[in-house]
Amino acid sequence: MMRHLRAATASFLATLAVASLYALACGTRGSAVNFVWAQFAGPLQHARVGDVDYAYCRFGSGPPLVLICGITMTMAQWDFALLRELKRSFEVVIFDNPGIGESNDHSNAPLTIEGMAAG
Repeated sequence: MMRHLRAATASFLATLAVASLYALACGTRGSAVNFVWAQFAGPLQHARVGDVDYAYCRFGSGPPLVLICGITMTMAQWDFALLRELKRSFEVVIFDNPGIGESNDHSNAPLTIEGMAAG
């Protein structure tokens, strides 16, 4: 068990090191996170709804399960162990709220639950 855990940790650290080098080479915001994220969840996708450009990821298979981030949380902050487990049984959809993380809000409207539901 410990040997398997050490191997998994070493693999993750190697991926993170490559991602960091990639980020330094590209010099773009969030490159390391996006690189690691793409290895886990696939490419970042975008959907325009009104004045909001939502960034989201879909992965896994099964009935859809939408996870909604809390205040100022980005989708990159979800626990990978939780997402790995969920994607075994569900098509998981995660996204950044308007104006948070990789999502852009081009309106001047305040962020409210009602406004997000009307989206």
